[in-house]
Amino acid sequence: MDDFRSDACVEIKADGVLPSELARTQIPAGRYGVIEHRGPYSELQQAYHWLFGVWLPQSGEQPANIPVIEQYLNLPHNTPPKDLRTEIWIALSN
Repeated sequence: MDDFRSDACVEIKADGVLPSELARTQIPAGRYGVIEHRGPYSELQQAYHWLFGVWLPQSGEQPANIPVIEQYLNLPHNTPPKDLRTEIWIALSN
């Protein structure tokens, strides 16, 4: 896992000021394949397996060279693990 990397992001206004230890980046506009996983984070690999191992090969689409995005739709501190909702976004080539 030496090559594994993750970034945490929040939405800010275009003219928002960031502390010096943070970096500004922008998620590129474009087409994305999106799946919603419902359940514990420990089971996210099942959604990834389906997205990359089943849907993507059958779709005829090609992934773009952009990192996968996870969007957490609710929070684990006030949601039971079985009710957690996570979107997984894969950028698609044009």
